[in-house]
Amino acid sequence: MNNISIKNPIRVFLAGFLIVLSGALNAELIAIKGATIYTQNDQGILKNATLIIEDGEITAMGKGARIPGSATIIEADGKIVTPGLIDPYSYLGLEEISLEANTVDKRTENKKHGAGFDVTSAVNPYSTVIMTNRIEGITHAIAAPSNGHSVFAGQAAAIHLGSAKDAETVIKPRVAMFASVTGWTATLAGGSRASAMLDIREALLDAQAYADNQADYDKAAMRELSGSRLDMQALQAVLNADIPLIVNVSRASEIRQALKLVKDFGVRLILAGAQEAWMLADEIAAADAAVILDPLANLPSSFESLGSRLDNAALLHKAGVSILIGDGDSHNSRNQKQLAGNAVANGLPMTAALDAISKNVANAYGLDGLGELNVGDKASLVLWDGDPLEVTTYADVVFIEGQNIAMQSRSTLLRDRYLQKSDLPRAFVKPQ
Repeated sequence: MNNISIKNPIRVFLAGFLIVLSGALNAELIAIKGATIYTQNDQGILKNATLIIEDGEITAMGKGARIPGSATIIEADGKIVTPGLIDPYSYLGLEEISLEANTVDKRTENKKHGAGFDVTSAVNPYSTVIMTNRIEGITHAIAAPSNGHSVFAGQAAAIHLGSAKDAETVIKPRVAMFASVTGWTATLAGGSRASAMLDIREALLDAQAYADNQADYDKAAMRELSGSRLDMQALQAVLNADIPLIVNVSRASEIRQALKLVKDFGVRLILAGAQEAWMLADEIAAADAAVILDPLANLPSSFESLGSRLDNAALLHKAGVSILIGDGDSHNSRNQKQLAGNAVANGLPMTAALDAISKNVANAYGLDGLGELNVGDKASLVLWDGDPLEVTTYADVVFIEGQNIAMQSRSTLLRDRYLQKSDLPRAFVKPQ
C-alpha cells in the first residue's frame, strides 16, 4: 500500500513532481482518504470520508468506505474534494491567440453558414491553454462559437480537458445553439436589436416550415428560407428542446424579448451575459431559463449594462433561477472559482456557487455523469489545498474522465527548465 500526503503549500509543483516522477497516482486503484467531499447532490458534504477510484471509476465513497490493500492512498487530511469544474462558455480549443487568425476557429465569415456552423471539427485538443486551465481544476468546458456575420453564432461542443492521447476530447458535439441580440450583434442584422430578434424569429419559423415541408424543400417546391439547409437542420434540435438556445443579452429589454421565445417556440433558453437579469428575476424563473453570468460584472461598461450590480447572482438564485458562472475568458477559465467566490461574498450561498461551476452547468447542457460525485461515474474531480473558492487555493490532484492528470503545463515546464537551480551565478547577466 502506497501512501502519499500532499501538505506542502508549494502544492502544484510538489503534486506534479509526485505524479510525474513516482507514477504512484497512475495506479489503477486509488483511495483519497480523510477528505471533506462536496458531492453537489443529495448526499451533501461527507466529512472525514474516503473516495475509491478503480480503473478510472468511482467505486465507493463515504466515511466507512473500505480501502483495498493494493490501493495507492492519497492522504487528504481533511482537504476538500469537489466535482471537476465546468466552464459554461469558453473558446477553449478554438482560440489560442486572438490576434493571430491562424489560431482562431471560433467564428466564420462564410455567409453560407449561420446556425449550422458547428465548431466540433475545429477543436484543438493540444492547445496549450487547455493544459494551463486543467491543472487548476477546470476539467470540462463548453467550446462555443462566436458571432461572425450572423446573429446566430452556431453550435457548441462539450469537451474534456484531459489527455488527448487517451480519449476523444469532444464528449458531446452540437450541445447548444448560440445567438445574440446585444448592441454589437445588432449591427450584423442592420443596426437594430429589433432586426436581430426578427432574424432569430424568422429562422425559427423557417425551421418549423422546413420540418413540415421537407419533401417540398428537397424538390425546390417551397418558398425561399432565411437560412441554408444545414441551418434549418441544426435548428430542429432547438425547436425540439433537445439542446438549449443560448442568447447573449445585456439589458433588461433584450432579456424580456428573449424570454418570449420560450412561450412562442418552446425552446430551452439560457441567457448569457445578462447584466440586468436581476430586474426580471421572477420572469426568468417562470420561464425556467438559466443564466450564464460574470459575478464581477458590476460596472456600466456600456449603455446596455447600466444596471449591472455585484449581487446579480444572489438575486437570481433567490428567485429560483439556475445560475452558471463564467466570463468567457478562455485563457483564464481557471479564475472561475474566484468569480464564484466573489458571488458568495455578495450573497450567493457557497453550495449554490459550487453548483454554478459544476452541477448546474452539467444539467444545462445535458452532460450526464458530470458536475456531481456519484458511485459508478467516471472520476472527474479535484482535491484542493484549501477552500476551493478562495483566490489563494490551488488544485493538488485532478482527475478528468478517469484520468489522473499530471500537474504540469507549458508554463510550468518552462519554469522548471529555466529556473535557476544552482548557487553559482548565471553564466551571463545583461549589463545595466
